[in-house]
Amino acid sequence: MSQISFLSLTWSQFHQDVFELAKKVEASGQKFDRIVCIDRGGAIVARFLSDFLGLKISSFVMVAYKEIGKLSQPKILEELKTSIKDEKILLVDEIIDSGSSFEAALEYLRKFQPQEIVTLAPYIKPISRFKPDFWQVETDQWVIFPYEVRETISDVSRILKKQGKIDEEIEKQISEFGFNDEQVSYFSKDE
Repeated sequence: MSQISFLSLTWSQFHQDVFELAKKVEASGQKFDRIVCIDRGGAIVARFLSDFLGLKISSFVMVAYKEIGKLSQPKILEELKTSIKDEKILLVDEIIDSGSSFEAALEYLRKFQPQEIVTLAPYIKPISRFKPDFWQVETDQWVIFPYEVRETISDVSRILKKQGKIDEEIEKQISEFGFNDEQVSYFSKDE
C-alpha cells in the first residue's frame, strides 16, 4: 500500500476539472452529435459535459478494474443501445490508466460506423499508451473520485488488514481521503 500514492478529489475539484475540459472542447470549434460514455466511471463526467456542452448522452458498460492497483482485461457488460451511425461522437471516461479500456472502447464503437470518434478523459496516467484528444490532469497517483466511497474504503481496508493493520489505524488512514467519519467507520467494517 505504501508504494501507491493517492489523489483524493473533492466534488468541487472534479466538477471544475470537467468544466475546464468543456471549455477546451468548445474552443476547438468541433461540433458533436452526442457524448458516448464508458459507464460506470464515465457517467458522471458525461453528465457534467452534457450540461456544459448541451449534448445528449448514450452509454455502454465496460469494466477493467478488480480492485485498487489491479487491472483486468476490459469487458463489455452492457451494449450500446443507440444508433451512432454517421454521427460525430465524443467518447468519455473519467480516467485513462493503461489505455486498454479506451482502445477496446474505440474498437467496439467502430462497429457502429460513427462518422468520427473524439476522445476525452479528465485524468490520465503518464504510463498510458493511449492519449485522448482532450484531457485535463496528468498524474501518476491513484485517483479517488468523490463517488467511490464504499469501493475505496472497502479496497483500502482489505489491503491494510492484509498488512496487519488494526481497525483504528485503517480508519485513520482512510479518513485522510476526505470521507466523513461515519462513512469510514461504516464501510471499513465491510472487510
